[in-house]
Parts: sequence; C-alpha cells; structure tokens
Amino acid sequence: PYRLRKLVRSIIGDAGQSFVTTHSPVAIACADDAALWYLDTSCRIGALPRNKIAAQQQRDPETFLARVAVIGEGPTEAGFLRYLLEKAFAADPLDYGVRVCDGQGNDAVLGLLETLAATGLRFAGLVDDEGRAPGRWATLKGNLGDRLLQWQNGCTEQVVIDAIPDGRLADLIRDESGDLPGARLRTLSVRLGIADRELEAIEAAALEKGTTLKALVIAAASGNADEVAEEDKATRKEWKAHGKIWFKSGDGGRELAVKMVALGAWPAIRPRILPLLNAILLAAERPAIGTLGL
Repeated sequence: PYRLRKLVRSIIGDAGQSFVTTHSPVAIACADDAALWYLDTSCRIGALPRNKIAAQQQRDPETFLARVAVIGEGPTEAGFLRYLLEKAFAADPLDYGVRVCDGQGNDAVLGLLETLAATGLRFAGLVDDEGRAPGRWATLKGNLGDRLLQWQNGCTEQVVIDAIPDGRLADLIRDESGDLPGARLRTLSVRLGIADRELEAIEAAALEKGTTLKALVIAAASGNADEVAEEDKATRKEWKAHGKIWFKSGDGGRELAVKMVALGAWPAIRPRILPLLNAILLAAERPAIGTLGL
C-alpha cells in the first residue's frame, strides 16, 4: 500500500495528464486531488463530483467499488443493517459484493445519495427523518423506491425502542452479562436531575415529571438535547454524547438489531424494513425473501 500511495501521488504531481484504472481502495483514497470516474455494470462511464464525494472517498473508498453500496446515515444504521443483511443473505453480505457504509450524518448522506442517484452505480440507504430538506428527500425516494428507507418522524433508535414492549425495557438496558450498566442508568438520572441510579427510582421520577421510562430511554439513546437551552452548550454537549453510551456506534447498532428481535419488536418493524432488504438482495442478484426467520 505505501508504494501504491507514493506512485499515485507521484502521478498526480506530474505535469502531464494521466488516466489510471483501478479496483484498489488504497489508490482511490489517496487520489484526493484527481477526478474520480466510474464504469458501471451497464458499461456506462461518468464523473463523480469531487465536492460531493470527497469525504466518503477518504473515509470508505470501497463505497465506490462495491457491487452494491448500502449507506447507513450513521454508525447506528450501519451496524443495524449489517446484522439484518447477514440474516437476509445467510452469509456475510461482503461475499456478494454488498458493502455497508457509514454516511456520517443526515446532511452528508443526502448529498452523497443524490450524487450516487445520478450515476449508474447500485446503492441503497437507511436514514432518519430530521425534518430538513423534505422536498429533496421526497425526490430521492421517488427515484430509488424501496432502495431508500427513511423512517417517518424519527430515528432508528426511536422507531425500534418505541416498538419494544414496556415490560422489556430493563432488558433493553442490560448488557451482555445481564447487568444494568451504570453508565446508561446515569444518562437517565442526569436527564431527570436525580442522584439515584436505581431503575425503580428513575422510573418513579420520570412519572413524577410527566414522562415515561420509554420516552426517557429514547431521548438518551438518540442523544436528544431539545430540553436544554441553546446557551447551555456544556449540558447540550453532554446530553448529545449520551447516545454513544447507548447505540450510536457500529457495535451499538448491531446490539439494537439483536435486541429488536429478542425483545419482541421485530414483527412491528418487519413490514417497514423488509422491502429495503429485498431491494438490496435483488440489486445483488439474489432472490427476495418473505421473512428473515428471526
């Protein structure tokens, strides 16, 4: 790889013009001052605008080499989709050329998906609804159909947790050992302004404040800081960071998917996400499925 990087940089720095064909993600990542073109499966050639793809080119160059690129809005969606696609393919989706990528946020992923939609590259996406650019999202959905799932009025954490029965929320909080993690309980007590981190005390305090344990968990898991004043930047930063203690990571997204199944939320989520999974299977030239058998 180091020789390849040196070669590409030497070519870019040369006074002449060069054309390089490659399947190397290393070459693509280090060609940050070059024009990137694609040749799709229908033998069409076209340019990818550098200002729209530069961040993804550096972060995950295999996005542009995959047979099917699946863009999750963030690490939660990426981990969540990897688990479900492993079940859908009954194998590692990478074995079929399907790469799940982290799109690094709602605004960034919108620009990336719009760029990919103008090409012949095969891709799909899972994103939250943050209430911004509804017209652009609607146009993109019209172009992509089932290959794009945007949750309505919420995020992945909210949709999944909302479908989990109230009586199973303690199991949602528990870690792999079956214990109630103090860090997660602390995010709930901090939001309530209490010192007690016992789940019973947290639930009682939530009821006193006119909310529910489920609403509190959703807010903490999604890093919601709407209740904090804009000028209180330190507290807003702390509350937004709560999401990383829950499911805002690749491993966290996988945990959320596993618990979605184990805690009884899958039947409610299945009709919404199965069309996306089948669209990805068909794009990879695999047969559609009726269920994941979870």
